[in-house]
Amino acid sequence: MASILSHLHFWTLQPLSPSLSSAVGHNISVHSYQPKSTGASAKVDVESCRRYWSEGRGISWYLTNHKPMKLRDTLREVEEMLVSEKIVTVQWKTLRHLVILLDSGTIIVFTVAKHCGDIESIIIDRSIIQKLNGKINRALILSGSLVILYNDGSKVHYFSPCRRLSTTDSPTAITLSHDKLKKRIEKLGTIDLKAFELDVKGLPDHQIDRHMCTNPQQDLLVVWWCDLQDSGLRWSSMAAGEHTNMVLIKLKGNGKAEILTKLQTKCQPTAVFFSKTSGQTLYAFGQSLPDDESVAAASDGAKSFEYEVSLIDCSDRKNVRQSSSLYSIENTFCSEAQVKVCSPNNDESLLAAGCESGLIIMFDIKRDQVKKAKSYFLSISHISWHPAGAIVFVCGSRGEIQCLDCALNPLSFLLTSDVVTDISTTPLLQIGSHCLVPVQLEHAGWASVSREGEGHSGCYDNFAMVFSQGPIVLMRIELGVYSKGKLTVCELMMEYLRHKQLHQCVELILSLNWELSPQNCFNCLSLFMDHLLTLNPSTENEELMESALGSFFASGLSQSILNEYRAPVHLLARRFFFQLLRSSRFQKAFSLAVELSSRDLLKTKKKEGGKERVKEIWFF
Repeated sequence: MASILSHLHFWTLQPLSPSLSSAVGHNISVHSYQPKSTGASAKVDVESCRRYWSEGRGISWYLTNHKPMKLRDTLREVEEMLVSEKIVTVQWKTLRHLVILLDSGTIIVFTVAKHCGDIESIIIDRSIIQKLNGKINRALILSGSLVILYNDGSKVHYFSPCRRLSTTDSPTAITLSHDKLKKRIEKLGTIDLKAFELDVKGLPDHQIDRHMCTNPQQDLLVVWWCDLQDSGLRWSSMAAGEHTNMVLIKLKGNGKAEILTKLQTKCQPTAVFFSKTSGQTLYAFGQSLPDDESVAAASDGAKSFEYEVSLIDCSDRKNVRQSSSLYSIENTFCSEAQVKVCSPNNDESLLAAGCESGLIIMFDIKRDQVKKAKSYFLSISHISWHPAGAIVFVCGSRGEIQCLDCALNPLSFLLTSDVVTDISTTPLLQIGSHCLVPVQLEHAGWASVSREGEGHSGCYDNFAMVFSQGPIVLMRIELGVYSKGKLTVCELMMEYLRHKQLHQCVELILSLNWELSPQNCFNCLSLFMDHLLTLNPSTENEELMESALGSFFASGLSQSILNEYRAPVHLLARRFFFQLLRSSRFQKAFSLAVELSSRDLLKTKKKEGGKERVKEIWFF
């Protein structure tokens, strides 16, 4: 089964589960910082081997406490803060810099080592605590500024520098070298921030949980929330235009902000996000639950759920336009399909949604198609797409991780073990099983793949999991130098072919969009056809190649795509034609020739008894 080589780094000084110290079947790719003391002699032998293996690869066995960093004391202080304070937001600034904001206003910046998943430095910044009016509920860390919502949620506080920061002064400028970037992040607490306040209360209910997101240019901010359907405050008197669930705010560079418009979406939003390609477009995902009459009308008792994806154009502030697409799903996996979290991929063609019951739904927004699958666990809490868009991580509230590709095919995690067994490859990775106490996942997300200014060309990707009250876990995905540190659909296709998962290859090809990424589609199709044409002909392989070629011929592509890729795809189809001819599959071969409008393929070389057979098929 196709798998992903990964290493787990627990950033904690607390001991992990005793089962990890067993001498048999130990996953040596699970790393944690060990105490100075040693145990029994039998255990020392196992630990000394593990220490030799880790340190030989540059992985720290003990966390140093040398001045001026004093990493051990600083990490212990961070763990104490995670226990006593609430985690508000976690953001990756670069491939190696992870920023955590606590509800007290404390900012923690972790720097990851470039050769492994160790901690290189920890910065604790408490400079903005004195500027806050209370505990933080929601926050966004922008380039040199902060946007904060307090627990009451009725006001947005925008902390921006008194002067506009240049590119070299920005704490998050990734175009700098690593040393300069580190100094800029350390200067985050020294920036003179100016506070600006905006009222976005909407419904007069302090129990409403408000959310925020910003566009890639960081000049537009949207605050949105879900109306409480059963709240008695909905019947309270409100001014005209106050019944809204979305507020669009303009963030100005001079330290000020203004409300542009207030909106009421057609559905109760579950997730709202800006388009990454157009900073003036909003996507709102909502769901309408089935009523009792529709459930009673269903013969098999299955519920039909309707999901709505709204596209909101904010380019014209006076005339905000909304367009919606409805998706109806007959749920046969479980009785509930209440969406809890959803996330789009980078090109915004696919939207992955997770339900509390463990149902995973993949919405193809461009082609109006829906796929669904069942996860290995319940209570999906986080969904995070890989920046390349080939795979998506589905995480549970207790630290479970399941990896799927964009066609919802499962992939396994490969953990290095000191004993070669099948246990080292697992489709479900349970991070919580490594901890002594139950954990609650607070954040899970990929680091940015941009390696500009990092001082190296890494062949890995970082995935962080932050748990409430700790610990912090870094998963490092080792991609290797052969793929040049990339994890695209082409590398995934080669992994499937290496493990002879041909059906997964076809599903992956059919899930790709020729209009959005034609080169990736052709590369995957070419890899698949080249591989199958070298195998012995069989009926199953013929059907798979037909389905793969149908992704191009039966998809109604635009004329520009057809003109560019018709010739190379026809070459693959012609090779398939000659294989059919060699296998005496004359009827299917000539049907393919007619489909390709290639009359020259009918003028084949004569074989023994083949001339009369060709005439028979042709006149048929």
